[in-house]
Amino acid sequence: MDEEPGLTKGRIEALTDGVFAIVMTLLVLEISVPQISSHSADTVGAELSKRLFDLWPKIFSYGISFVILAIYWRAHHRQFHYIKHADGILIWTNIMFLMAVSFLPFSTSLLGEYIDQQISVFIYGGNSIIIAFFLYIQWRYATNHHRLVDKNLDPNIIRSYL
Repeated sequence: MDEEPGLTKGRIEALTDGVFAIVMTLLVLEISVPQISSHSADTVGAELSKRLFDLWPKIFSYGISFVILAIYWRAHHRQFHYIKHADGILIWTNIMFLMAVSFLPFSTSLLGEYIDQQISVFIYGGNSIIIAFFLYIQWRYATNHHRLVDKNLDPNIIRSYL
């Protein structure tokens, strides 16, 4: 397939970096500072401690998601180190990858709110699997018959990223 006119691999990388930056920021916005109506310093301190402790599922899911996103961002960066040019299929595969990435704040929020519910764990895990799936498909497509990578790229590098 021919290279997509005007849409270079650099543009894809810039869009991807921007989406990751926004998604990673959105994760923390789901964690709200507790509001306490009491006016006594002793009461506020005790209530604040309790409310902060109650936030642990949201903070935990935030931390896990941030690290997972960092891993996916780094994997995408490594792939694009070897990808030399872009075509329409790579662009749309990357868009699907970014769509799955941008869903992660919702699944993270769901997990943080309902950490003890199997459906929220399933949706979060499914979201992570879909992200990995599109990253895999993207690499598979780019490297199949050295379609978008250098013709002399070491087969061991290709296999190591699968």
